[in-house]
Amino acid sequence: MTSYSLLRLKNIKKQKMTNLTTVEDFLRDDDFIRYTLDCETDRCGRWAQYLNASAQIRAAFLRATDILLHLDECSALTPQQVQCLKQRIEYSLKLAK
Repeated sequence: MTSYSLLRLKNIKKQKMTNLTTVEDFLRDDDFIRYTLDCETDRCGRWAQYLNASAQIRAAFLRATDILLHLDECSALTPQQVQCLKQRIEYSLKLAK
């Protein structure tokens, strides 16, 4: 891969990350879901910036994390949304392997 390609890829990832501002954004992002559920430390640096982001983004990040870790206890989503999210999570994790 050329240095231009690497730089372009880095910029695309940066743009993607800056677009995550709401709980819904985080819950739709496969990388965030994998990070949260797989607890892979090699991905921690990428997501650490959200803990230092604005209060609104930080709150969305933490709420989305809480929802993923406590899906069966979550009252913020309808049962249908929980089921749909679980199916998407399972599918995403299978693809990642």
